[in-house]
Amino acid sequence: MELERGIINDHLFVQTVSCPLKHAFITESGLFSGKRPVYRQRNKLHLRDALAVCFENTRHTSDDIESAIDQTKNWLQDEKSAICGAVLRSENQLTRIPVLVKNGNRLTIVQVHGKLRKRTAPTILSDPAGNKSISGYLLKAAWRWYLVKKLYPHNPVDAKFYFPDKNFKSTVEGINRFKNHDQNDEVHENLIRLFNSVDATNATKNFHDKLPELIVHTAFSGLSVAGAVNLIQSEEFNQIKESVGIHDGCKGCMHRRETNEQQGCWNLHFNTGNIRHSNHHIYELIGHGNDRGSGNGIYFQEELNIPEGVNTFEKIKKTGDSVITVQQRKYLQLLKLKEKKVPSLWIKPSLNILEKLPRPLHFIDFEAATYALPMKKGSGCYDPVYFQFSCHSLHNDGTLTHTAWLDENTGSENLHGDFSDQLYAIPAIVEGTIVQYSPFEKQAINNLIREFKRCGDDFRLKNLLAIRGSGNNQKFERFFDLSKFIRIGYYNRFMEEGLSLKQILGSVMKWERSSGRNLEIFEKPSSDEMVEILRSENPYSVIQQKNTSIVDGASAMNAWLALKNGLLDVKEKEDILRILKKYCALDSFALYIIFMHLVKVFELSVKEEVILFDSI
Repeated sequence: MELERGIINDHLFVQTVSCPLKHAFITESGLFSGKRPVYRQRNKLHLRDALAVCFENTRHTSDDIESAIDQTKNWLQDEKSAICGAVLRSENQLTRIPVLVKNGNRLTIVQVHGKLRKRTAPTILSDPAGNKSISGYLLKAAWRWYLVKKLYPHNPVDAKFYFPDKNFKSTVEGINRFKNHDQNDEVHENLIRLFNSVDATNATKNFHDKLPELIVHTAFSGLSVAGAVNLIQSEEFNQIKESVGIHDGCKGCMHRRETNEQQGCWNLHFNTGNIRHSNHHIYELIGHGNDRGSGNGIYFQEELNIPEGVNTFEKIKKTGDSVITVQQRKYLQLLKLKEKKVPSLWIKPSLNILEKLPRPLHFIDFEAATYALPMKKGSGCYDPVYFQFSCHSLHNDGTLTHTAWLDENTGSENLHGDFSDQLYAIPAIVEGTIVQYSPFEKQAINNLIREFKRCGDDFRLKNLLAIRGSGNNQKFERFFDLSKFIRIGYYNRFMEEGLSLKQILGSVMKWERSSGRNLEIFEKPSSDEMVEILRSENPYSVIQQKNTSIVDGASAMNAWLALKNGLLDVKEKEDILRILKKYCALDSFALYIIFMHLVKVFELSVKEEVILFDSI
């Protein structure tokens, strides 16, 4: 069901005290719609349910808010109860507590967090002293404490945080599917060992009595939770919103910039004066050190002065040698924004090695998952699980083939063994060069080799690491990290914030469109479906279904984990499997496209270094 407007819940309170301007964005964005939780949230609730197994008389409330309120009230009349998703409401203030434990007349607010903690760490949480993540946990607990004490003023109230044990090793298979092991004593024993508890009572009470400036906006600093609630509900709150300026919290705020769905907060609330590019903030400048500008009251890129020694491309070029430095990229961003002359394309000679790599070329992408609940016997919390790969192979005769694998089983079984078998079955995988974007794939192979060696199994994957020679006896590493060469030797004028695969793909596609070459990189035989997807402005959005959002490694991981944890219905499972396959295939195909773009660009210049100013 939908909550009526005017309700202050956990999320709204925490976000509002971090910045008063977030209040309107959240209340007007459909926050209180009754949609099922996204995959990441479902996995977090699954972790909560794993902890709840450790308590007595555990019960789960309904998804329906009103029903959950009644259930919570009734179950709190029992002598002992552990209520998952307990909902308390007082007037227009509401909280849903992960687990609310009642033992006699004592109530305990229980929160479970994914941060690893050693069992030997202190069992009482003291002042977090600058730790923002712990302070965030305490802020939520303080809000929940406020409502529990408001509704049950005569009950003693505690707060406990639970964290996965850093040194935990599972003695059973598939602990992540604990719900399938009903009444299994060994699974129950493992779950008890998995979690470390910390008494957060005094720290929560301190936050409840006085909100610290470390975690809240200055308008709320020093107030109690009750004082903050009164301020939010007062007429004075509108005046406070009008006086809010740009602050440190703006850096990571999702509301700061204008999007297709909403107008940006800065354009709405702050006078940008003569700023022509108000959506280009200093936080999007590549590299570090941008906070120095905001510390001096400079927030827009065009406000930054460019030193005289680097105020033209020719001068910028002289500051480097064989590589394109981060600082040079930053200056080029500023020059472009100030509408100064910048190259359309700038590529260092180091990338000229691409055509010399031994073929076939295997453009490969792995997907991995880490979760607090281990899937395998002998595994610990957050041990990586490699659940998918996609490989586009460019052979000596110019043909392009695609090989892919995705673990679709809900049971654990021999996941890494299957991964290894399928990987080794890629045609000619032990020949030529494996092209990756980041060191991740090679690191994964080494991790798997060590794992198989410990288990006494075949670790033939070591053959993928063997160094091969080319026709002129030059030695090449089997794994070629294209991201390293992009980072030191490639620039185009559409590059802005970073150098990730998706960001580089976007800039390459924009450059290809603007060049007038009609995307010649697609002339080689390739996947017609992938070509059509990449021709769109936002290829990773094209592959989505109505209720999915698998646009990066984290969302792909959480979608697969939800499947593995048994949290998807039949239709969701079908959609997720289909989109995961397209997502990973798009990543490996994107790597192929970027590679071919670089190869073809070198054909445009008779010099080793490519510098182009005009569209081709």
